[in-house]
Amino acid sequence: DNGTYTCEVTNEYYQSIYGSVKLIVVEPPSIVIPPEDYKVSEFGEPSYLTCRCNPQAVATNPCVVSFLKDGVPVEVGGDVTIVVVDKFSRQLSIANTQEYHLGRYECHGENRFGSASAYAYITKTNKPYMITGPPTKTTTSSKSSVDLACEAIGYAPINYLWTFNGHPIDVENDSRMILSSTGTLLIDGTMTADTGTYTCFASNPYGQTSVSGFLEVEGPPTQPPCPWISRISQ
Repeated sequence: DNGTYTCEVTNEYYQSIYGSVKLIVVEPPSIVIPPEDYKVSEFGEPSYLTCRCNPQAVATNPCVVSFLKDGVPVEVGGDVTIVVVDKFSRQLSIANTQEYHLGRYECHGENRFGSASAYAYITKTNKPYMITGPPTKTTTSSKSSVDLACEAIGYAPINYLWTFNGHPIDVENDSRMILSSTGTLLIDGTMTADTGTYTCFASNPYGQTSVSGFLEVEGPPTQPPCPWISRISQ
């Protein structure tokens, strides 16, 4: 309905007068594109929050956008800046995110007809960090049991996978291989054929880490399977 409206009055002598008025329909601000939660994996990484006011509110009465953290206005300076993306949008930029930057942020838009807010969080998530791994070399005797330790901390859930000489170990179908909930691999009834490099992989939605160790099983060679005849050609 924005526009110019004209009223014209005419009498019997074909004389007329008219007047015009311009109508501007104003709207209170609203946040049409709210900021999205932002996650950093390490301190020191940049973080960004962007929001956008509705253009109708800005066109008639400027929508003043500000950012608050935990209810307190964000202080601009140093690593913290507020960037003018366009006349409708603003971006909070933190060049060097630290622990004190983490928290709940509010994008607040306001003009003389009202205000609106939208919220987002800046948080830190970690790929797993290995706190325990198998020794560089473990020596054991055949027909014994051995634990290969592996434990990681970080953002849950953490999933564990072991490989032997680069091949995944099928703990579901190999009854000698038992994987604990903390990542430790138990090998029951060791054989000389178990000698080799074992690698533990710990992963979560934000990354993966691994650690390796060498296992040497001492003892008489493992008896190979008995040969069998598959076909006689002559």
